[in-house]
Amino acid sequence: MAKEENAEVRQLREIQKALRAIQGNTQVRNWNWFLHGILYGAGWIVGSLIAILLIGWGLSVLGVIPGLSSIATDFQTAFTQVRR
Repeated sequence: MAKEENAEVRQLREIQKALRAIQGNTQVRNWNWFLHGILYGAGWIVGSLIAILLIGWGLSVLGVIPGLSSIATDFQTAFTQVRR
């Protein structure tokens, strides 16, 4: 009976070690997925802003949005005044 218990105890300890290893791997993966999600969202925001700026610039060059160039010059003068 004692030999059977020792074998069972050994098997339970092996299972416990395996579960601890799995738990450690999942905690690291969760952190990686969290960072991945943050960077993915930031990439979407930056990419969308760049796309909107390029589309606006292209439309202003074509003359579809005539008032955009005056707004851009207003922003440029405001930024130069803030720098001083």
